[in-house]
Amino acid sequence: MFSLQARARLAVRKQELEEVMREMEQRLEEEEERMNVYNAEKKKLQTGIQDLEEQLVCLLLTLSICKMFILQNSLSHPSNTQRGIVFVTTTNNKLV
Repeated sequence: MFSLQARARLAVRKQELEEVMREMEQRLEEEEERMNVYNAEKKKLQTGIQDLEEQLVCLLLTLSICKMFILQNSLSHPSNTQRGIVFVTTTNNKLV
């Protein structure tokens, strides 16, 4: 059916393809590891962002409460504004 030379060539080609397959499997494993590291870093960054967002909300609430207190204090004691106590206002989330 196949000559001895043809069988030898097929055996060599089979070995070559098996080597290519092993290399591709190794590269795939390396890529999977890189993706695992990437996903862990991404999750860590997302958690950090979420923590910062929560801190920002707390700070904005605190600022609003302080602002209301200062406003209420200045309205109930108008003389305080003459002594240099001023309103705290925000513009685009920046103190003015």
